[in-house]
Amino acid sequence: MKKFLLKCTLFATGIGTLFIILLIYKVSTENPFSVLFHLKNRQLVQLSNEPKMIIIGGSNARYGFDSRFLEKKLGRPVINAAITYHQGLAYYLEWSKKHLKAGDYVLLSPEYTLSSSREGLFGTHKLIDVAYQNKDFRNFLLSDSRILFNQLIQTHSIVNQSMESLLTNDPEKKELLASHNLHGDAINCIGKSKNFVPTKITIQKPDQQYFELLNEYAAFCRSKGVKVFISFPPARKKSVTMEIAPSAVVAQTKQKVSDFTVLNTPESALYPDRYFFDSSYHLNQDGKQLHTQQVYTNLQQILSKQNDPLLID
Repeated sequence: MKKFLLKCTLFATGIGTLFIILLIYKVSTENPFSVLFHLKNRQLVQLSNEPKMIIIGGSNARYGFDSRFLEKKLGRPVINAAITYHQGLAYYLEWSKKHLKAGDYVLLSPEYTLSSSREGLFGTHKLIDVAYQNKDFRNFLLSDSRILFNQLIQTHSIVNQSMESLLTNDPEKKELLASHNLHGDAINCIGKSKNFVPTKITIQKPDQQYFELLNEYAAFCRSKGVKVFISFPPARKKSVTMEIAPSAVVAQTKQKVSDFTVLNTPESALYPDRYFFDSSYHLNQDGKQLHTQQVYTNLQQILSKQNDPLLID
């Protein structure tokens, strides 16, 4: 009987693994952002032994930072690993872990959606939607095993590594790839797009699970000797509604995630219309330069106080 149950368990595990592989194969071939995941994963693998900075967030970070500027100023490689918020903050935090080494920096720039909604925390894809219905799923995600996310990440990486020609032969994916530089920054953001969509943004109280995820990540980074900085995202001032005082958001972040260094405030990252490209989170080239300089100035002051040896100026 025990052997029979063991066989059933192994069979079910195999079917589950196959399901995940097929699901992510489908996502990888249909979702144009998969080509960016592949590009950024490959870049991080190539820099695995160098002190570096990794930028993590949704598309606000992809449009919001000039990584070449930061690389020159910090004297270390900078990879903008941000893609889109749809994958969920938990996924990006877990994915980044395998690329982190002692001496690295992480710059987090999560959209407000990533801190205050289930979709933002755990993603919008169907597999997570189904699994989340289980009341124990949150604890499962936050447990040491993290079986599901590790399987997702490993499978996604394997699929992408074996599909480079397919990804880059698709016209939509080729166009998306061409619109980003080798650091991972979006570079097709000159002026204001004729397709500009004034997305509504609400600054609200962060979810408790958001702080749980960040604290777990902070503990991991501390154990690895990695410094983590958090920057509130750039946002179009006219699009923002505040359900909570920005000062309260800053205070909560500093209080509940003490291992992170906060680089700015929500108010300081609100910009006028002329700095946005095609949405209320996507800066154009001028906005990107302004926001990057602001964040770097604050980062420089902090690193100078810490006598960081890799800070150039």
